[in-house]
Amino acid sequence: MCQTPKDATPATVAVNREAVTRYAMDDRQDFVDADRGLIAPLPGNVLGDDGHVVFDPEALAYIGDDVPAPDTVNPSLWRQSQVIRRGGLYQVTDRLYQVRNNDIANLTVVEGDEGLIIIDCMAGVESARQGMKMIREHVSDKPVAAIIYTHTHIDHYGGVKGIIDVEDVASGKVPIIAPGTIASFDKFAIGENVVAGNAMARR
Repeated sequence: MCQTPKDATPATVAVNREAVTRYAMDDRQDFVDADRGLIAPLPGNVLGDDGHVVFDPEALAYIGDDVPAPDTVNPSLWRQSQVIRRGGLYQVTDRLYQVRNNDIANLTVVEGDEGLIIIDCMAGVESARQGMKMIREHVSDKPVAAIIYTHTHIDHYGGVKGIIDVEDVASGKVPIIAPGTIASFDKFAIGENVVAGNAMARR
């Protein structure tokens, strides 16, 4: 990825400045909605076993709520980043919780009567482990009853070992529910990265 970005071209500047007029930038309801249900803030950086920083939630702090979009960024994308950089443990509704912004994806947890149903497991083991620690501390210490992968992007299943042990899956104790078969899941997971991995990394 480019570490020395160039200035926006005049054409890009014109398009992005015109775009501001097409959005209700003064409407702050999406910020209010994103903040609703906060139970606990993130405890800080996600750390690996050796202490190195795996994920820094403050890395995007420069995208402050009141910071206008630079000429290089479409204002709608800048606004989206301002909203989604909020992090912590949230209650979405009754018995439905999310850990947000300690990874590139959310950890969603449904509290069942006898156990926790995990919907997507983030990209990293360490992030998922931190997220589950927050769930255990603030919501419930019930055992994991099942895991659901909504689709084949790695940020929805890559952290699974931070939530359960391989043995729990192999023994049938914790079922994993995912689209298709193991073979088709692998095919799409690998194939998309071959075809679009470079573009997604740059994105």
